[in-house]
Amino acid sequence: MIADVHHAMGHPGIRRTLYFARRTDPSVSKRQVRQVISGCEPCKSLDPAPGKWKRGSLEAEEVWQRVEMDITYVRGRPYLTLVDCGPSRFAFWRRLRVHCSANVTEQLEAVFYERGAPEELLTDNDTAFRRRTFTEFIARCGTDVPTLGPAMA
Repeated sequence: MIADVHHAMGHPGIRRTLYFARRTDPSVSKRQVRQVISGCEPCKSLDPAPGKWKRGSLEAEEVWQRVEMDITYVRGRPYLTLVDCGPSRFAFWRRLRVHCSANVTEQLEAVFYERGAPEELLTDNDTAFRRRTFTEFIARCGTDVPTLGPAMA
């Protein structure tokens, strides 16, 4: 019942899901809601937050040492966005045919072929960044990929 309410209301957070669930069943606890939301795949892809980033800067000393990556939609079309965290702050936008791991890997491979692989690639917890195709490619490149929550990425 909690999962149905959570999905029907558009995946709100714990507090709002608890509110709506209690309108149906007043005995629902916050712990039960938290457990349901922690297993919700759409919510995990948006707000994974498995660990907290220590306060500080994501800035890198060298060009192309650390690169932030995300998928951005413009006029309904997906683009792979790469931003150098070094002094250049150079950004790449690569159009994706579809929002999937294979397309992300294909575009990353092209960029890495031109510029080389960075030491570190910062991402959120998008499903395209968690699939085997992507993780195997990154492992071959020798790039470290710490996962950030959406507030940091």
